[in-house]
Amino acid sequence: PVGVVTLRDLGVACAVHWPDLSRMQLRVEQIMSSPLIEVSPDAKLTDLIPVLSSAEIECLTVMSHGKLVGVLERGKVLRACLRMLGP
Repeated sequence: PVGVVTLRDLGVACAVHWPDLSRMQLRVEQIMSSPLIEVSPDAKLTDLIPVLSSAEIECLTVMSHGKLVGVLERGKVLRACLRMLGP
C-alpha cells in the first residue's frame, strides 16, 4: 500500500476545493495520506498511542509478511486503551 484516504482527508479536500468540487476530477493520490505507518499484528496498543498522537495520523496499517491485514483507526485505538484502563 502507498497511501490511505481517511475521512479527514476527504473533509480537507472538500473544504479546500468546495467551489470547484463538482467540476474537478480529483484523484485519490491528490488527497490520500502518505506515507503509511505500518505496525505488526502483535504490536501493543499502548505502544501505538505516542505514534498516533505525535503527528496528524488518522490510521495505522497492520502488515504481516508484506501483506495488508488490517487498518487501525486512531479513535478505535484510543477507545480500546481507555477500556483497558477501566471505569
